[in-house]
Amino acid sequence: MVDIEVIPADLLVEQDVARLAERLQQVEQPVEILVNNAGFGLGKSFDAAPVEHHLDQVDVLARVPLQLMHTAIVAMLPRGRGRIINVSSVAAFTPVAAAIARTRDY
Repeated sequence: MVDIEVIPADLLVEQDVARLAERLQQVEQPVEILVNNAGFGLGKSFDAAPVEHHLDQVDVLARVPLQLMHTAIVAMLPRGRGRIINVSSVAAFTPVAAAIARTRDY
């Protein structure tokens, strides 16, 4: 039997990110697999979206996953096991989603 824990969070809310990081550090209930699968599209051309929206996208698609991966691996290495899966999107390969593609490439 496999136990799966889904933790809903808004990766643009620092308190949610801190809550996820705390969970990743729990020794008594270790996280064996971290799946980074968050993302969103702006639904606009690059020039039509405010730069702040692009920066939010960089946070959700790059900065926060990097932070969570680091937190997870620091907990996993002493145990000698654990996995991290980063999910991407085929949207990164479409010309309309240029900003997504560059962020995912980050």
